[in-house]
Amino acid sequence: MENSSNSCLHIAMYPWFAFGHITPYIHLSNKLAERGHTISFIIPPITKSKVEHLNRFPNLITFYPITFPHVEGLPSGAETTRDIPFSLLPLIFIAMDKTESEIEFLLQKLKPHFILYDFAYWVSKLAHSLGIKSMHYSVVSPAATAHNMSSAAHHYLRGRKITETDLMKPPPGYPDPSIHLHFHEARWYLIMRSVKPSDIGAINMFDRLYMSLAECDVIGIKSCREIDGMFVEFLEKDFRKPVLLTGPLIPDSPSEPLEKKWVDFLGQFKPNSVIYCVFGSEVILIKSQFQELLLGLELSGLPFLASLRTPSGANSIEEALPDGFQERTGGRGVVYGGWIQQPQILNHPSIGCIVTHCGWGSLFEALGAKSKCELVLIPNRSDQIFNARIFGKTLKAGIEVKKSEEEGLFTKESVFEAIKTVMEEDNEIGKEVRANLAKMSMEKEKSDGSTLHIAMYPWFAFGHFIPYMDLSNKLAEKGHTISFIIPPTTISKVEHLNRFPKLITFYPITYPNVEGLPLGAETTNDVPVSSLHLISTAMDKTQNEIEFLLRKLKPHFILYNFAYWVSKLARPLGIKSMHYTNASAAATAYNVSSATHHNLKEMKKITEAELMKPPPGYPDSSIHLHFHEARDHLMMRNVKPGAINMFDRLYMSLAECDIIGIKTCREIDGLFIDFLEKDFGKPILLTGSLPDPPTNPLEKKWLDFLGQFKPNSVIYCCLGSESILTKSQFQELALGLELSGFPFLAALRTPSGADSIEEALPDGFQERIGERGVIHGGWIQQPQILNHPSIGCFITHCGGGSFSEALVAKSKCVLVLLPNRGDQIFYARILEKTFKAGIEVEKSEEEGLFTIEGVFKAIKTAMEDDNEVGKEVRANLAKLRQPILSDNFQSSYFDDFVNKLKALAFGMK
Repeated sequence: MENSSNSCLHIAMYPWFAFGHITPYIHLSNKLAERGHTISFIIPPITKSKVEHLNRFPNLITFYPITFPHVEGLPSGAETTRDIPFSLLPLIFIAMDKTESEIEFLLQKLKPHFILYDFAYWVSKLAHSLGIKSMHYSVVSPAATAHNMSSAAHHYLRGRKITETDLMKPPPGYPDPSIHLHFHEARWYLIMRSVKPSDIGAINMFDRLYMSLAECDVIGIKSCREIDGMFVEFLEKDFRKPVLLTGPLIPDSPSEPLEKKWVDFLGQFKPNSVIYCVFGSEVILIKSQFQELLLGLELSGLPFLASLRTPSGANSIEEALPDGFQERTGGRGVVYGGWIQQPQILNHPSIGCIVTHCGWGSLFEALGAKSKCELVLIPNRSDQIFNARIFGKTLKAGIEVKKSEEEGLFTKESVFEAIKTVMEEDNEIGKEVRANLAKMSMEKEKSDGSTLHIAMYPWFAFGHFIPYMDLSNKLAEKGHTISFIIPPTTISKVEHLNRFPKLITFYPITYPNVEGLPLGAETTNDVPVSSLHLISTAMDKTQNEIEFLLRKLKPHFILYNFAYWVSKLARPLGIKSMHYTNASAAATAYNVSSATHHNLKEMKKITEAELMKPPPGYPDSSIHLHFHEARDHLMMRNVKPGAINMFDRLYMSLAECDIIGIKTCREIDGLFIDFLEKDFGKPILLTGSLPDPPTNPLEKKWLDFLGQFKPNSVIYCCLGSESILTKSQFQELALGLELSGFPFLAALRTPSGADSIEEALPDGFQERIGERGVIHGGWIQQPQILNHPSIGCFITHCGGGSFSEALVAKSKCVLVLLPNRGDQIFYARILEKTFKAGIEVEKSEEEGLFTIEGVFKAIKTAMEDDNEVGKEVRANLAKLRQPILSDNFQSSYFDDFVNKLKALAFGMK
C-alpha cells in the first residue's frame, strides 16, 4: 500500500469554456503546482494561447489542447462564451458535450488521481469507469449553488411550469430565508432555464450543474467558511458528500508597483476619501445606466476613479459621458476604459469605498485591501446577486444599491444614497456596516495565519485521554490552541503530560451524579467492567455543559469519540465535528460500520456465530473472531436497559460527525480506511501512528541485564498496563518462556488470584531459569528496551501503542501476538492474516486459553533461523517496516492532517 501523504498528486482540469472559469482553474493549478503536484489542463486550442502566460509552473502544468468540435451556428474560431453573443450560449454547451470521446481517451492516457470539472456533467461517469476520482470544482458562490442547483431546488422545480415567482423564493431548507431574488433577477434565471433538449439538443446550465454535483465523488468550491459556512453545510447535507474549500484563490499580490499616473492622481486626496468603481471585464452597462452611475458618483461630491467598459449604444467612453460631466467633475474624477491594476489601487490609502459588481475576486480583493475600503454593491447577474445578498443581508457588511423591481434599473439617487450611507461617519447604518466589515477583515487576517482552535472531549478512559493528549501536544507544537474538556479530578492525573500549558487549557466539567457510581469515580479505571454503562450515562449527562462551553469557546473543531451527541451540538454553532479514534481501523470497520450496524439491527437476537463472521463487504475475509472473542463482544453489546451500548454509540458518532480522524497510517490500515470512507461517505484524515522517539536513556539495571546476551536473542514480553492474567494463564506464559530456552524479560502485572509476582511464579521457576530471565511487575521503559540490540522477539498484547513501538524498534524484533480484547484482536489478525508478518499464539476456541506449548511453539517459529514460516514472517515484517522507517514518514502524515484541517476551516492558503 502506498503512502498517499508522501506522494504527489496528478490532477486533470476541465473547466467550462469561459474565462471566468478557466482563469480560477489556472489559479488553483498554480497553487497545487506550487506544492509539487502535477496538473494536466484540458482546454480548447485557440484559448490555450490566451492563458499560457498565467502558467507559473510550466514544468508541472501541461496544457492539453482538444479538437474543438464543429457545431452548426457557432462562428468559426469561437471557443468560449467571450466569443459569442449571449443567445448562442447553448451552442458552447453542445460543443463541450461533443468532446466526451476525446476526454475519455485523454483520461485513459493520463491516468490522473482526480479530475476537476464543472459544466461537463458526464465527466464523473467516465472517471468512475477508469478508477479516477471526480470533483465538481465550482467558482460560483455556494449561496447561489444552494439556491439554484441543490437537490431541494431541483426536485421542487422539476416537472412544473416555472415562473419568476417560483424562482424568487429560496428552496425548502435554504439556510438564510432573507436571501431571495427580485423579479428582474428571477427573469434572467428563467431565461437561462428556458433551454430545452428538444430545441437544439442542449441541456440547460442548471440541470447540467445539478447532474454534475449529484454524480461527482466530492465537491470543491472557491470559497471559505467565514463567508459561506451555512451554505456549505447545506450543500454537504443536501448532496451527502464532502465539500472541500480552496479559499477565494486570489492571485498572489503582484510585484509591479502602481502606475505613476494613478499614484499621482490618488495622491492628491485624503486617506479613505476616494470612491473606486469597477464592474469587471465582462459587465457592459447600457448607456443610460452608465450615465446614471456616473451622475451618482458626481452627486456624492467625493473624488472617484471609475474603471468601466464602453457601454452598449456608444462607441467610446468619452461619447457616453453625460453632458458637461467632465467640466463639472474637473480634477476630482476619472472614468477609464482600459485595463487597470485593481489590487494595487485597492491597497492605496486614499481609497475609501469600492462600488463593485460583486464578482467573487473583487469582493475578496476588497476584503483584504490595505485601504480597508467600504463596499457598495451593484450586482449584475448570476452569483454576483448572491454575493451581494450575503454581504448586504447575511453579514450586513455592505450596502446594495436599490433597483426597480421589474426592470432592475438603478438611479443616480440610489447610487448616491448607498455611497453616502457607507462614507458618512455619523450614519448609523453606515457605522454598523463598517463595524461588521472590519470584523470580517480581522477574521480573514486571523484565518490567513491559519491558527486552529480545537476542542477535545475524549471518552472517560486513560486509554483515550493519553492519545488525545499526545495529539494535543503535537498540534500545540505547531502553534494551535487546544481546549481540553475533562472531568475535574482527572486533570491532576494528566496535566503532567501537557507540554504546552500556554496553548493547551484544561476545562473541568461538573461531574454528574449517577446512581450506582462510586463517589469520586470519573473514569473506566475507577469502576469494574460491569459498571462501564454508568460512566456512559455520566458522560451523556454533560450535554448541556458541553453546549455552554462550545458557545463560549467557539473552536473551529471539536474532536470526540463516545459522546455521539456532540456533532448535533456543534453543527448549529458552526463548529466542525471530528470523530477521532485511536482504535484500529480494521476493528472499527468490523464492529461499528454501517454494514455491521444495519446487519445486526435486523436480528431479533444476536449470537456469537453472527459476530464471528465479518460484515458484508469487509475488505479482508480472512479476518474473523473466535468464539471466545465474539462472546466478549456480545457482552459489551448487551448493556443494561436505559444505556446505549459502546458499539451503537460509536456507530452514531461516526455517522453524525463531519469528518473522521484515525491514529493510523495507510501502510497498515489502507484497506479498512477505504472501506470506512465509502461506508460512511465522508473523508478520513490520518495522523500517522508512530510514537515520538524516547529522550531518556535506558535504566542501568536493564542495560546491564540485556548487555549479557547476543544480538536478537532475548524475548521481551509485555501485555500492557491494563491486562491482568489469571494466575493459571500467568504461569502458562512463564513456563512457555522457560521452555523456549531463550533469555527473557517479562513486564507483567500481578495476576488475579495472587498478591505478588513472586507468589504467582510456578514452583521452582526462579531456580530453573537462574540469571537468564526476569519477570518484572513495575513500569518499564518499553521503547528503549525495544531499541536494544539484544531483543529478538516481542510477545505483545497488540495494543496500538505497543504495536507502533514494535514497528519502529531498532532491534527489528519479530512479533509474537497474544491479544486480549477489543482492537488488540484486530491488530493481531492484520499482522498475521493480512500481512503474514507476525505469529499469533494459539488459544482454545471456547475459553480463549493459551498453553505452555502454544507459547513455546510461537516463540520457536519466530526465533529459529531455519523455520520456513518464521523466514516468511521475518521477510514480510521487514517489508512492512521499510516505508515506515523512512525519513519524515510520521511528520508527512501529521503535516497532511493539519493542512487538511486548515483547508476545512479556512480554505487553501
